Parts: sequence; C-alpha cells; structure tokens
Amino acid sequence: MRAARVVLTQSHALYAPPPCAAPDHCAAPAALLELARANDRASTATAVRNSAILLDDPDAALAARLNLIAGARYSIDVQTYLWSFDDVGNLMLAALLRAAQRGMTVRILADQLFSFPDVGTLAALARSSPHLHIRLYNPTFDEAHTQPLQWAAGIVCCYFRCNQRMHDKLLLVDGRVGIVGGRNYENRYFGWDPSLDYLDRDVLLAGPMARSMRRSFDVFWHNPRALPLPRLRDVNQSLRATGAEGPAWTPQPSAEMSAQALGAAMPQAGAVASIAPERAPVLLVFDYPAPLLTSGPRISLHAKSYVIDGRIAVIGSHNFDPRSDHYNTENGVVIDDTAFASAACWAIFPRRCRSSISGRSATPPTGRKNPIARRCCPATGVSASATNRSAISPM
Repeated sequence: MRAARVVLTQSHALYAPPPCAAPDHCAAPAALLELARANDRASTATAVRNSAILLDDPDAALAARLNLIAGARYSIDVQTYLWSFDDVGNLMLAALLRAAQRGMTVRILADQLFSFPDVGTLAALARSSPHLHIRLYNPTFDEAHTQPLQWAAGIVCCYFRCNQRMHDKLLLVDGRVGIVGGRNYENRYFGWDPSLDYLDRDVLLAGPMARSMRRSFDVFWHNPRALPLPRLRDVNQSLRATGAEGPAWTPQPSAEMSAQALGAAMPQAGAVASIAPERAPVLLVFDYPAPLLTSGPRISLHAKSYVIDGRIAVIGSHNFDPRSDHYNTENGVVIDDTAFASAACWAIFPRRCRSSISGRSATPPTGRKNPIARRCCPATGVSASATNRSAISPM
C-alpha cells in the first residue's frame, strides 16, 4: 500500500492544476446555494427554515446538480448505488473533477457492485486530483471489479455480507443543499437512454436540514466497508503497473448532451418547484414486470415516494421489498408540508390525488403535467409467476 501512496502523490503533482486562490475558489453563481444561505440566516434555535424543491423533470434534476457543483465553495459529497461510465456518468465526473481542481474537497462513495466497472479508469481517477477522493462500499474480496466466479464464491462463503448493498442516493454541497431520491448516475435515470428511461423523482432540500445529511454521509464514509481506491487490490495493481507516468482521467461526455444539460431550465428557488418533463412519446409505463409486445423506447417507473393524508410526503430510495427492508441501506426524507405534499401527490398519480381537507382533487402545481400516460393491465402467466417468486426472495 505504501508504494501506491507514493504513486498517487507524484502523479497528483504531474496532472492537477493549482487550486483557485480566490476566497470563493472561483465558484459560479448558484441560486440554490443562495437560497440555502438565506435560510440559514433566517433560522433560529426555535424556528428553523428549510426549502424543499421537487425534482421530477430529469433535465432540471441534472441541471440542478451541475449548478450546485459549479457553485460549491467548500465541499461536495456524493453517495450512490450505481455509477456508469456513460454520458451522464462522465458529465458528472467531469464537473466534480473541475470542482476538485479548483480546491473543493470532493468525496464520492459508491456501492461497488454496479459502479465504475473499469479498473484502469478508476486508477486514472485516483491520479486526477489530490482533492478528489473515491471510496467503494462493500467490495467483493476487496476488488473494484467482481468476476462472476468471485460473486458466486462470495455468495457461498459470505452470503449476507455480499448481498448487503448501499442503495442510498445523496448529493450534498457545502453542507447546505442536499438532493435525495431515486436517481443513480446513468443515462436512463436522466432521460438520455434511447431504449429505456426511468421516470424518477428527487427532492432538493436547502437549509439547516442538510447538516443531518452530512452526518449520515460521514457515517458511511468512515465505515470499514468503504474502501479508498488504493486499498482495492485490482486498482492498486493498476497503479503500481503504470506508476507516476500513468494517465490521469480525461472527461469524455458527449458535447451535444453536455450542452443540453447545461442549457436546461433550472428548478425555481422557491418552497415548491415542479417542472413537467419533455420526454419521447410514451408507449407503455410499467411499475411492475410486463411482457414486451411492441418495439420502441421504453419508460419504466423508478421513483420511490408516497403521500400521507395529503400533508406528509416521503421521498427516498426505499423500495417495498425484502431487499430494502432487510438487506440494503436506504435513505429518504419526510416533509410535513401541505403545499409540497400536494405537488408530490400530483406527481405520483393526479387522478387519485385528493386533498385531505376538502376531499376534492388536489390542484396541480403551475405548468405541471403528469408524466405517466396510462397504466397497463397487470402482468399474467409467466411474468406474474416470476414477479411473485422474486418478491419473496432476498436475491
């Protein structure tokens, strides 16, 4: 391990530009961070002020993340279950690397099983900046990439440990603004996959509540199962093989999609904001397995949220299944606010959304359209049988 640390120290000096010397570390203007600062100033020991913004639209959800990262002045923490090296994954990594290079402390914690599949790329990321820190949670046999035989051996020897995954999703900027919800970092969670997209949902919280998110992240970051890249055997081997002259990571997101993300409408910095997604034509939307009878793009429901009594909204990563109940770690937020609950209710299913006070249909937020075109009949036959068996299996 000592040799790997030497490699990292030398390569950082080779590739990392000097941090920005300005007091704000050359942060870009960020209205959402300004909202959090205003809430912090307005809060007292007996009256805490937070703002909650519903992020249904995938373009707005990505734009909010990029704007917050560019506007960070101190730190950025990211926690996720899945991170792919596709356009969305590379775009986020590029933004985070730029923040690290201007002096931000950037910490990325991802579950190992479905994140960062290329060991060489992880080694290159480890060289990119001394301010960029990446850890993988619960790696099988302390390696970044799990071979099929390794996974099988892990199930045989250590079933519960290998099967327990970190399913949390969190982006926290400057300890002031946090985003929690269902989105991982892959094209299909942000409307960029030509064959399959997920309808997903996040909530952005700006204000003192973000401090509890920081405490939660720190618990995971310092857990013995969260291993830094040089402590992963295959990444360490790659670092030793390439040495100080090995390449640093070069961002390669699609230029067209980068322009689309950076030009997307930002969510409004108010108590509630909900922007209707502009998606490809919806053929069918399922929230359960169903047979694929037609060709074309698919859209599936991935959001995890519910509303209680038209007043309390819950948004997070938890599924209603044995894995979320007994194996995975999950996170979410509970918001007791009638206006926000109304917006969340309308986003989930407007035709059945009722006001707990009047008993009438809740009024949708301005400009809001429900993204689900229609629901299909339940799966039958083989699909239904597979669904029922899957529901009772911890696998």
